[in-house]
Amino acid sequence: MAQDYNGEQPTSIFGQQDTFYCIARLENSGAESAVRAVWTAISGEGVEPNTPIDQVELATRSGIIHFELSNAGPWPVGVYQVELYLNGELDRTLDFTVQ
Repeated sequence: MAQDYNGEQPTSIFGQQDTFYCIARLENSGAESAVRAVWTAISGEGVEPNTPIDQVELATRSGIIHFELSNAGPWPVGVYQVELYLNGELDRTLDFTVQ
């Protein structure tokens, strides 16, 4: 997780106006792989627990993968997560907060 597209400002804490950036590296995949990011609001002010926000799937080979999520209004203060799936299998879950 980062505050910028290139991942030069890693963070797990975002502001209400920020864009969320998730940067991943896919190595040794050989063939084309399906990588999916599933964004969820776990808890927050005025948000139902575990509210799905968005998901994006990319078909790619080895390399750097960029996912980003923005909002027209302010993000509710709370706890969020992005789950990363590789070929349909959960690979990792990243938790972050909005303050």
